[in-house]
Amino acid sequence: MPKSMAMANQSCTGVVALFAIIFALGAVGASSVNDLDVEDVPMMTLEQKMYNSRPRERKLATATVWCVAKSNLSDGALQGALDWVCGPLPDQGQVNCGPLQSGGACYDPNNVPSHTSWAFNAYFQSHNASDSACDFQGTGIQVTVDPSTSTCSFPGSIKEVNGTIANGTITPSPPGQFTPNAAAAGFEPQYFFSVSAAITFMTYLLT
Repeated sequence: MPKSMAMANQSCTGVVALFAIIFALGAVGASSVNDLDVEDVPMMTLEQKMYNSRPRERKLATATVWCVAKSNLSDGALQGALDWVCGPLPDQGQVNCGPLQSGGACYDPNNVPSHTSWAFNAYFQSHNASDSACDFQGTGIQVTVDPSTSTCSFPGSIKEVNGTIANGTITPSPPGQFTPNAAAAGFEPQYFFSVSAAITFMTYLLT
């Protein structure tokens, strides 16, 4: 048989084999990921583990968020943070705390927790409501309940909340935390890597 004809037969055989594999994989992929039984999944290869450990997008809750002082702290624990936020120096918060002065819109209630909460929120909002801008060495906390009063307005920011919302407060998730579950991506890991194997097999047939 001429060499060119043999190569053509080989290519035809490879194409038929590929279609057969794709058809079989389609039947596997059509199964619902909800029926995936963890105990039935075979031991993963190193390639699968690397794939499953990749960062992936998560759907986060959206809420209007403010930053206030934690309610269980003493005035002494908050005063230092308040002084830093309102401080004018380059290495301080540089928030204009004029509304907290006597006669200002947020002077009342005249106590350290209330003044600190206003200052924390002013700093937080001016820094794009980022999680790191509501820490203040552990004295600040993000909330989803508006702390404004009849005379003092606290601006809020709508943002995706990367954490748990409970009783109006937010507990941020650790940085980079995600659930390594390939089924959540909409397909089973066996199906994905079977396709890779089919492509590798096809390349071998056609070379």
